[in-house]
This record gives sequence, C-alpha cells and structure tokens, in this order.
Amino acid sequence: VAIARAFANRPMLLLADEVRSAAERLVNEKVVIDLQLTDVFDGDVLTATLDKIAAIIGTAAARGCDLVIFPELALNTWGHCAECADAHGPCPWHRGQAEVADGPAFRSVLEAAAAHGVHVIYGFEEADETGSGAIYNSANVVAPDRLVGTYRKLHLFGFRGGESGVLSGGDDVVVCETPFGVLGLATCYDLRFPELF
Repeated sequence: VAIARAFANRPMLLLADEVRSAAERLVNEKVVIDLQLTDVFDGDVLTATLDKIAAIIGTAAARGCDLVIFPELALNTWGHCAECADAHGPCPWHRGQAEVADGPAFRSVLEAAAAHGVHVIYGFEEADETGSGAIYNSANVVAPDRLVGTYRKLHLFGFRGGESGVLSGGDDVVVCETPFGVLGLATCYDLRFPELF
C-alpha cells in the first residue's frame, strides 16, 4: 500500500507496472532488516542512549543488515510524567530533550549510518522548528548520507490526558524513497486508522 500511495498521482497502467517492478526488485534483492525491540533509552543522558544506538547499528551492519529500525521515542521516554500531567503539556525536562529533526541527535545517528552504510529509522521527541513550543512524537528515516524524511505521529493515544494531552499530532503522511523500495511510516496507535494505509 505504501508503494501505491507513492504513485497515487500517476495513471493506473503505470501504477500497476511500477508496483510490479518494485515488488520484483524486493523479491530479487536480499534486503536485511533489523528491528530493535529493546529499550535503548539510557536514563537522563542522551549521549549514553546515542552510544547504545551506534553500537546496535554497528552490530546489525556486521550481520549484514541494510535497515535498522528502533522503537517509538527510542531517544527519549514518555510514559507517565507527573510534571507534564500537571502542566497539561511538556514539562521542562521533556522540552530540554526535544530537538529539531536535523539536530545533534540526528547528526550522531547519521554518523553511525554513514560509518556502516545502512539506513536507520528511529523515534524521538521533535521540537517544532518554528519555535512554537510544540513537541511531536516523530521518526526520522536516515540514509548513510542524509535525512530522507521525518514523520510526525498523526494519531496520538490517550483520552483526557496521556500522549494527546502533552504532545502535538502531525498532519502529513510520509513516504520515503529508499534503495530497497518505498517506505510508508506509521507509529503505534496510527495502526488503528486504516485510512492511513
């Protein structure tokens, strides 16, 4: 479906041929994907978390991985924060953790991706680049040489507080071109909304 979304503005005949071509490419080429389902967050020290991520990228690349995927908010943690709940918004600690998509944490992940020739997807708290104070639950897609795209979670979980009470939701579907095909991005609760797919 992500492949189809990327070609939504093309004539249907081309769509079928392009989807077939992309599918054949994926079948004929070996693409190794490593999904990291472990908690990589290492306390209040972002550099320790980034060191752990770099080590995992190196290990995955040594095993022949092409794409390493880390969990939602891999660089940070959310959970229940009493300060955020009291403020009905991000507390000072979370504001301090958030950074723009191409900020220092991205550059650290890019360095590891470049060193090992892999693509990486990781979740993080993204500070709005306009300075509005909004924080997004985002995911970056990183190639060995650049930031391919940033997805801001569209559907925030929580009723009367929770994630939706402190984070801002995104408003764009993100589809990224990669050497292994087109990637469509979604995070956690987004899966409950089939219109996204």
